Parts: sequence; structure tokens; C-alpha cells
Amino acid sequence: MNVYSGHKIDPLHIKKEDIYLEDIAHALSLLCRGNGHIKYFYSVAQHSLDCAKEAQLRGYSKHVVLSCLFHDASETYMSDLITPIKKTDERISDNRRPASRNNISSFSYSIKE
Repeated sequence: MNVYSGHKIDPLHIKKEDIYLEDIAHALSLLCRGNGHIKYFYSVAQHSLDCAKEAQLRGYSKHVVLSCLFHDASETYMSDLITPIKKTDERISDNRRPASRNNISSFSYSIKE
């Protein structure tokens, strides 16, 4: 798969060195929430920013705020399915997808509280 930053990755065998913040930001800014079935364009990136801002306003830790920011990062590499579909078959749940949010978040980041 060709990504915005210009390199190629294999989303079925994603590695830490494949992950670039610019790819995440670019891709999520162009993806619409709700599979586009909303009245106005609302990007996954904006949703993630809104989640992080809400967590910050509620006084959550920096780790939680950052987790909110990246909770949909896997959608950079693998399209999302709506929850009712994911619930019908465990083979397509978020946790079993190679570029799932669990796998993306396992590439960790360091923050100081």
C-alpha cells in the first residue's frame, strides 16, 4: 500500500517503522465519520481531536488524552466497519485486524505526566 509520506507498507504485516504521524493525520482528515451518512462532512481526524479535547477538559491524564487522539489511528491503514457489523463475527473485530487500534497503539509513545 502506498501511503501519503511516499513509502510503501504492508498493512497485514505493519511494523513500527511504517507508522508516520503525517500519514495518520493526512488520511484521517480525508475520512468521513459514519461512512459518510451524515449531514455535513465530519472527519475522523476532527472527531479524534474533539475526543482528546473533551478528555483534557475533563482533567484526564496526558496518557488518556493521547489515547483519545489516536483511538481511530488504525483507520489510516484499514478501513473501519460500523460496530453492528463487527459484532456479528469475531473474525472482523478490531482486536483481530492486523492494523487494529491495539496493534497501532502498541507502537507506544512517550509522554511526561
